[in-house]
Amino acid sequence: MIRSPCTALAFIALVLLTGCWNKYELTEWAFVQAVAVDLSEDDRIRLTTQFYKPGGSLEGATKSSESFNIRTEGDNMSEAISNIANELGRVAQWGHIRIVLVSEKIAENQNIKGILDYFLRDHEPRETAQFAITKGPASDYLNRKPYIESTIGQQLREISQSSKRITGMSKQMNLLQVAIALKSQTGIAVLPYMASSGGAKDPVMMNGVAIFRDYSIVKPGIPAGSAEYLLMLRDEYERGVVIYPCEENPKAKKDTFEHVMVSSSTKVEPKGESVAVRINLLLTGGYGELRCSKVRQASDETRIKQKITEYVERELQKEIASMQARQLDLLNIGDALYRRHPALWLKWKSTWGKRLSQATFQIKVEIQMTNTGLTKPLPYGSQED
Repeated sequence: MIRSPCTALAFIALVLLTGCWNKYELTEWAFVQAVAVDLSEDDRIRLTTQFYKPGGSLEGATKSSESFNIRTEGDNMSEAISNIANELGRVAQWGHIRIVLVSEKIAENQNIKGILDYFLRDHEPRETAQFAITKGPASDYLNRKPYIESTIGQQLREISQSSKRITGMSKQMNLLQVAIALKSQTGIAVLPYMASSGGAKDPVMMNGVAIFRDYSIVKPGIPAGSAEYLLMLRDEYERGVVIYPCEENPKAKKDTFEHVMVSSSTKVEPKGESVAVRINLLLTGGYGELRCSKVRQASDETRIKQKITEYVERELQKEIASMQARQLDLLNIGDALYRRHPALWLKWKSTWGKRLSQATFQIKVEIQMTNTGLTKPLPYGSQED
């Protein structure tokens, strides 16, 4: 006999909460590590889906590959994914996906709204999965062997993250960040770009950024050497190096400034029929490599800091000039204007590209030197005068 309401509720909960939460058993799942989206010859979606292969091995036995790929096609993402079960005999489980790769070919011929719609709408894929546009077929990147990680999908994710944290040659974005960027007021988005020389054994690297307008790719993108300065302007640059030419022999020798922290701030104000933009940039770091510069006293360090400042400002101005010539708002200036002057933005939105090309930019770069790396900041092996 049930003597209290609490006991009754506990009994009901015990009955209702028993059993598994899903009708599929563990042996019926196949766990997705990565996916590559390409365009087939007849303009259908071609998926290359990488799965993790679980299972232990006996001591002394040869270790087999820990992943395998399944290729399917469909008129859309849903059909291509549902066809996986026909070949695999298991249900694809997307909750552990590490990275989504989309080839630039499909981005040229179709916009990527449909691809993002599936990953954002379905309840299984993680919105924190990394995203990248690939040079050449995306499937080629999943057909490689990993160096250290268990699967190439995990390695590509690590490459995406390290390019932002360490080298500054590209940026890191997940599915949710991509979806938000593509919905900007200007319709312009700057997305990570992955490239390889093409051979099966050639290294894969993040190589600059791809530019999107209204969900479709705009060519050319921005290569790694220039992308780092664009990312500085966007306040998306964490760490890297500035290689600047020597004064006496600019072509033969170059010094290196290694910055470990970069911060920038941008102020946008309406000015006439366009805007005035002020950007302040602070680079904090030290000498990475000296081949010609010699620092004997404070005035020498001041001179070198000025040289680095002028070099960085020139490179930043090049990126701004290129952006204005192409009438592409790569710095989200339109979004900043919309936040502070929404009525004015609605008036200017249709002609924003032309107005952007007439905008004025004022850039101020500050170098903060933290160390020289050696007790005597001279090129190694050089003699003091």
